[in-house]
Amino acid sequence: MKLKNINKRMFIVAGIALVIILVIIIITYIISLQPKSFSTIEQKMRKAAISYYSDNEDLLPQTVNEKVTVGLSTLEDKYMTKVQDMVKEGVICNGEVRVIKSDAGYLYIPYLNCGDDYATAELSEIITGTTVESGNGLYINGDGYVFKGDKVDNYVSFAGKTWRIVNIDANGNLKLIETAKRDSTVWDDRYNEDKGYNIGFNDFSVSRMNDTLEEIYKREFSDDKKAYIVSTNLCIGKRAEDSKVNDGSIECSAKSDLEQIGLLQANEYVMASTDENCQTITDESCQNYNYLNDYERVFWTITPVKDTTYRIYKITTSGGEYANASSYAVPRITLYINGNVIYKSGNGTSDSPYVI
Repeated sequence: MKLKNINKRMFIVAGIALVIILVIIIITYIISLQPKSFSTIEQKMRKAAISYYSDNEDLLPQTVNEKVTVGLSTLEDKYMTKVQDMVKEGVICNGEVRVIKSDAGYLYIPYLNCGDDYATAELSEIITGTTVESGNGLYINGDGYVFKGDKVDNYVSFAGKTWRIVNIDANGNLKLIETAKRDSTVWDDRYNEDKGYNIGFNDFSVSRMNDTLEEIYKREFSDDKKAYIVSTNLCIGKRAEDSKVNDGSIECSAKSDLEQIGLLQANEYVMASTDENCQTITDESCQNYNYLNDYERVFWTITPVKDTTYRIYKITTSGGEYANASSYAVPRITLYINGNVIYKSGNGTSDSPYVI
């Protein structure tokens, strides 16, 4: 009698388990038939492109910053489900994946266009949608854009840190400056024959600062984050203390080899202020209405002082000034991230930085 009851209970339990498994299978099947979110489709496109180029490595870009594209028609079927099978009936989509070679590897960026229903948005497009001509905000600056003022929503999250967007170049690449604090270090401390002691040189290409930045890049950025960073020729031209030319032409009169991270240019500090009396790097008015002055520590620029071999401009809480290369200040790093990066969320405030 007891054996019969045990067997009966076992059959009941087995039956219940079978029903549960069938329900899970049915629910999973129904979910699989539902339209996928557009962000999910974008991720599928990215993974498909990685697989495609794994099979076709000879089609990958070969030089830094070179770009190639692969269309959906090439990726579908073999590398991913057709997009039309993942969206609601009546929604028509097309798209491509752009692949950009960086110093560290390749950046895969999917673009999906489903008409009025959805279109992939680049971060640079989101930011440049609103510009101003006075006060705080983003200004048109030649072929690019620059943030000015002391209350600007230019925060962005990248590589586990919060940064501020300094400007956007003609290619849509975003120049970022970190908000985190670092230990102070010398710009350079080599023996200078002109002065007769270890006061350093202000030639960035052979400076201790160049070495420091290379070490930071290698140590602090993973390969997947390095793929977002645009290698660029840094502007390292010498600037006179009384110069009122702030368009970057002086700083860019000399350039470095391709680098991944750098420091702020002197003219960029001047341009960030909306005070009309801020015209030269050493004008104390430049500390007014300037978000770049919202930093508790003295930090280096990358710009040397003209007619010297050993002086560099740095930014203090009272504005810009020059210092010997062998003195100490924070290497507040800057970098460019690719202008094709996709906007995910955020409004640029300190509480809700842009997320890519």
